[in-house]
Amino acid sequence: EVLSVSYRYAELFDELRIGTHCQVTAIPNGIDVELFKPGSNDQDTSLLRIGAAGNLHPQKRFDLLLNAFQRVSAESGARVELHIAGEGPDRGMLAEQARRLGISSSVVFHGYVAKMPDFLSSLDIFAMTSDSEAAPYAALEAMSCGLPSLVTNVGDLGYIIEDGHTGLVVERGDEDGAAEALLA
Repeated sequence: EVLSVSYRYAELFDELRIGTHCQVTAIPNGIDVELFKPGSNDQDTSLLRIGAAGNLHPQKRFDLLLNAFQRVSAESGARVELHIAGEGPDRGMLAEQARRLGISSSVVFHGYVAKMPDFLSSLDIFAMTSDSEAAPYAALEAMSCGLPSLVTNVGDLGYIIEDGHTGLVVERGDEDGAAEALLA
């Protein structure tokens, strides 16, 4: 028997007929809903906080998120901030990109966040613009905290997020779509 945390990868495994003598079963990731739950957001309501969490690695496409956020910052007419939790090899490049885009004063790189429920409860919107995922804990935790989410249609994100209801789903690499979704 083959187990997968992702419905999409289980389907792909079956489609490719890898291990034809095996049963493929998807057992989705679970999260502690007592720990990750909607919090009381007593913050300044005139400021929109968009957040993301993950390894600062090319496949996570934080570069795309920064470009989309720059457009949101310029076009929304609202006070907006982008908060990014995580560490990784792209951190310096991403900080430089934010500086080049003129948004570095509105982008906060938090590094490793030990208390993810507190980080998520400080946000208004969660974003995940990855090129590749399975069934990411970060998106599940954000949803459990009651955050509307912008995600790319990769891995199980299209299953997890109901487009137009619990968030918005855009295609992988669609920077304009991501910006438009955040503006909406």
